Amino acid sequence: MPRKLVVAAGQMGPASDDKAANLQTVLRLLDEAAGSGAAIISLPELSLTKYFGHWNTRDHARMFDEIPGPMTRPIQETAARHRIAVILPLAERDGITLYNTAVVINAGARAKADGDEVVLAEIDLDDVTEARTRMPFPRDRRPEYYRDLTTP
Repeated sequence: MPRKLVVAAGQMGPASDDKAANLQTVLRLLDEAAGSGAAIISLPELSLTKYFGHWNTRDHARMFDEIPGPMTRPIQETAARHRIAVILPLAERDGITLYNTAVVINAGARAKADGDEVVLAEIDLDDVTEARTRMPFPRDRRPEYYRDLTTP
């Protein structure tokens, strides 16, 4: 009998300037994913802040958070309560250094990876080759960037 792993993709509308409101949205998504049987939920880039990557100003330094910190602890606690893993992309502050990173919070609420680590996955290359020819997103969006990925 095959084992089943349910993975959820958390979709958020445009995040606001209010980090506390964004955090509440993330926590609601975690509750919904866990209630649907997900073991893992992956959240969008810069989940706790509005997307600011196209602006390069020092004003955005306030959007960066320490890990663990006041913004990530509630996520860690919710992951532990539901016994789910969370992939949390966020703006991380480590001392004076700022990162656009992603942490993996395991079901025990421990942050497992940061921007300086590699997470390996085993994939079937035949499936990848087949998907390259039928998936419209990488094939049709910005073909100059994805051409090597979509050409078998």
